[in-house]
Amino acid sequence: MLFRLGITAVLVITGAAAQEAAQDRFEKEIRPVLAERCYPCHSGSAAAPQAGLLLDSADGIRRGGNSGAIVRPGEPDRSLLIRAIRYTDPKLKMPPGSALPPDVVARFEAWVRDGAPLPADRVPPAKKQPAGATCPLSGIFVPKQSPNITPKTLEKLKELLLEERDRHVRQAADLQAEADALVTEREQGDTQFDEESGEGDTISVERERDLMLSATANQAVEEIDAALARMHAGTYGLCTPAGRRIAVARLEAIPWAETCVECKQRVERRR
Repeated sequence: MLFRLGITAVLVITGAAAQEAAQDRFEKEIRPVLAERCYPCHSGSAAAPQAGLLLDSADGIRRGGNSGAIVRPGEPDRSLLIRAIRYTDPKLKMPPGSALPPDVVARFEAWVRDGAPLPADRVPPAKKQPAGATCPLSGIFVPKQSPNITPKTLEKLKELLLEERDRHVRQAADLQAEADALVTEREQGDTQFDEESGEGDTISVERERDLMLSATANQAVEEIDAALARMHAGTYGLCTPAGRRIAVARLEAIPWAETCVECKQRVERRR
């Protein structure tokens, strides 16, 4: 009898130790990744937790989000969490922006395979995130930044903006006047021969071209006015989607630029 009791006690102690070790592994290997890559969008400190999913508490992890449970203990291949971080499903890739390293994904898979043990709601609250915003283009959290443009450089860029504005205003007006003149000087359907290209353009084609170029110039004026307004507001030099600093070299090339190079490249890749 005493022997059986001893065996039972050993099994209970061993099981408890194994559970504690598994929970300790969660704290060391799983939670830090969740805190760094997932809490900005899926925690109690997020302004509006996405998909109804909270990953900063054991209860939230067990409950899942709007799509249901994200973890099936013992079944990594059937767990939404694992499917998302594997980046193999084109419709479900988390965290956004970039995939987790393969060794980190393997740790998550092993954790789920071992039963996805969680501390019994001993999960401490998420650390308060620094002020900032999640970029809608990259999905990366961008801490709040301020422009790093010297007053001298800012004044030089303002002069460039005003010069470009005057040039585009004149260009838009000249092109509009040229389009209007084509209507009054020649009858509809007349053809003007282009000696350089060897081709003939009808008045309609020429006028449409002038109107299109005039509209493009007017659009540039609007973008320049928006840049001047950002200067007045003190936000000039910050990427409009999330407030990342725009390189001064980019502003010197395109003084009315409102997005950083990274965001511009992401927009172009999505086209």
